[in-house]
Amino acid sequence: MAPRGSILPREGFVYDALHALTKKTIFNPLFTLPAYLGLVYTPFGRELSAGRLTWVQRLKLLVIFGAITKANAFLNKKSLNNWKSDKWDWEKEIVVITGGCGGIGEGIVRDLATRSPKTRIVVLDLLPWTGEELPNVTVLKVNLADRDSVREVANHIRTTIGAPTVLVNNAGVCRGKTILEATPADLNLVYNVNVLSHFYLAQEFLPSMISSNHGHIITVASIGAYVQAPKMVDYNSSKAAVLSFHEGLGLELKHTYKADKVRTTLVTQGYARTPLFQGYKQDSTFFLPSLEPETVSDAIVDAVLGGESGHITLPVAYNALQSIRGWAHWLQRRVRDKTGGLMSTYQGRQVIDPNAGKQ
Repeated sequence: MAPRGSILPREGFVYDALHALTKKTIFNPLFTLPAYLGLVYTPFGRELSAGRLTWVQRLKLLVIFGAITKANAFLNKKSLNNWKSDKWDWEKEIVVITGGCGGIGEGIVRDLATRSPKTRIVVLDLLPWTGEELPNVTVLKVNLADRDSVREVANHIRTTIGAPTVLVNNAGVCRGKTILEATPADLNLVYNVNVLSHFYLAQEFLPSMISSNHGHIITVASIGAYVQAPKMVDYNSSKAAVLSFHEGLGLELKHTYKADKVRTTLVTQGYARTPLFQGYKQDSTFFLPSLEPETVSDAIVDAVLGGESGHITLPVAYNALQSIRGWAHWLQRRVRDKTGGLMSTYQGRQVIDPNAGKQ
């Protein structure tokens, strides 16, 4: 994703930039259809296209492909939002962001505070906020791995600030150990923070969203939810779990609670240059570049302020991996084998000692 006001993304000229350009031009029927009609139905166009029937046919195919793509995007958007619209008042909304004192989470907080300065933002994290004070941001220290701590901070938010209408489940931990190296304490930490905290926070804040049929829960997972890697089995398994949590949440909101205007958004991003993944090796620079944290946080803030359900995948080439389990096994294996050395030099930041439950 390009910074606002910029043509190229922060990562430079990568596939995402080319994808965005073609989407706006040769795969855009608003661009190709007038060109095709001009070539076929105007005297100048017929003269220009004389002897170039193949090119005219190719342009026709681009028009058809672009129209199908537009129709598919429209149906996706409407279906994900249950064909219902809703109104948002960003002077009254309350946004809770977990893991907001560093990495992608900090980018979400800063961008949202800037773009919507009257929206009340609550940050839940064990880390302290080290930047300048933001007038519409409240930072609360909490151990998301502990159910009682989550309940206590949720009660505090409801009584002192109000009932949150947007929840961004962004916090995550990674231990970088193999299956045999991971201790019970490691596994408990990873699953408590990466998975169970999503359940705990939903149990605290979802009832008021259901009651008003208004709200938005954003689940930050990972592309690792689709593809495993050595020394990431616990982490990627936890991300697969929250992907399933996201899907089940949408179904329960619609069918069980009849709250069809409460939005749900899934984020499946690739490697981002944050302290959590220091030492992670990313070899592909064009199709699957290392992401700047702001690239991911900008997309999430766009989703928050857009007020609609969706699915964010970055870099966009990773969309192809979402169907990997339906591929031929030999092709699946070739893709998975490329993950063998991703974590060989991992030295990511560890916020919590899993054995002590402290920073």
